[in-house]
Amino acid sequence: MILRWLKQWNDWSGDREMDLAIRAKLRSDGYAVGRSKVVNFRLVAIERPGWVSIYEFNVEVVDSEGCSTQLYGVARDDARRTTTVKLYQRIGPRREQRDCWSEGMILAPHARR
Repeated sequence: MILRWLKQWNDWSGDREMDLAIRAKLRSDGYAVGRSKVVNFRLVAIERPGWVSIYEFNVEVVDSEGCSTQLYGVARDDARRTTTVKLYQRIGPRREQRDCWSEGMILAPHARR
């Protein structure tokens, strides 16, 4: 039971606006939002004084043909303005976008490579 709870905690963004932004991006890209699940959501970088944050996550989705696939997502959240979400089929482009957005920011320990 504790392991299941920890898994749910790991997949939870804790931000309704972020969840809505991810769902809007999935919908605009043609994926079934109701059959998608965000997993491994985590903070990557933050900019002082804390208005801008970069997150990365994976999304398990079912496409229009009924095939299950995994997308790699990155989000830039500016609490003063808007949230920008990008989804990729491969992890390489996500890594490039994450590195571009987080340049000059304070990096989380797992994001330092």
